[in-house]
Amino acid sequence: MKKNVKFAGALTITSLLTILALYFHVHPMAVLTFSMCLTMLISFIVMMSSYHYNGYDFNDGQFWFVYSALGGVIIIALLYTNGVHIINPHLAESAILGLAPTTIPVIGLFIGDCGRVLIKNEPSVI
Repeated sequence: MKKNVKFAGALTITSLLTILALYFHVHPMAVLTFSMCLTMLISFIVMMSSYHYNGYDFNDGQFWFVYSALGGVIIIALLYTNGVHIINPHLAESAILGLAPTTIPVIGLFIGDCGRVLIKNEPSVI
C-alpha cells in the first residue's frame, strides 16, 4: 500500500507540473514526455502486480482502478465546464492534457488482469 501511495503521489505531482507547464508554455513537451514515461513505468508495475497477485497481499488493482476512475471523472467534469464556458478554454485544455496520465494505469491493470485470466487461468483481481 505504501508504494502505491508514493507512486500515486509522484504521478499526481508530475500531472500538476504538466498542467502548469502547458498553461504557462514553459517546456511543455519535455514535461509531458517525462510524465508519460513515468506513467508507463507505473502502468508496467501495476500490470505485473495484478498478474502476480496471490490473494493474500494488498490488492493493488482496486487502488489503481479507483485512482484512474477519479482522474477520468475530473477530466469529464473539465470537458463539461469547458462546454458551458465556465472555465477558460486554455486552462481546461491544459488541465485535460495534464491529467490524462492519471487515467493510464488502468490500462496496465486491464492487461495484467487479462493475462491472469487467460494465461494463468486464475480469477480476476478487480
